[in-house]
Amino acid sequence: MIVAIAAAVVAGVVGLGAGGVGGFMLSSGSGGSGGSRAEQNVAEGCAVLERIESDLPFEESEFSLETPQIFEITAIASSFMAAGTADPDRSDLYDAGQRVQNGVNTFDVEEINAALQALGSECR
Repeated sequence: MIVAIAAAVVAGVVGLGAGGVGGFMLSSGSGGSGGSRAEQNVAEGCAVLERIESDLPFEESEFSLETPQIFEITAIASSFMAAGTADPDRSDLYDAGQRVQNGVNTFDVEEINAALQALGSECR
């Protein structure tokens, strides 16, 4: 159990870094199709969420550092936290991303599933 939690924390840190780099690239003109920094981060988070939607809801047995889902989930969290930070009027995006990240950090699959489902409405 402790190893699984430690692995989830490591995955979270890696995902935060990946999300931060992706957010930087989008906001610096290296990608994206324009729009505000917050809009670009939402678009990136939604793109990753769309890619994993067919895997939802996740089961605890599906999480491993040998599969991409844990890293994709942390990228979603990072993108939405970046969006909420970029646009103070959308702090709800930060909160939603933080909820996903908290689920990863505590290896709470039910929280992850609920938070991702809530974010899905932002992407439609």
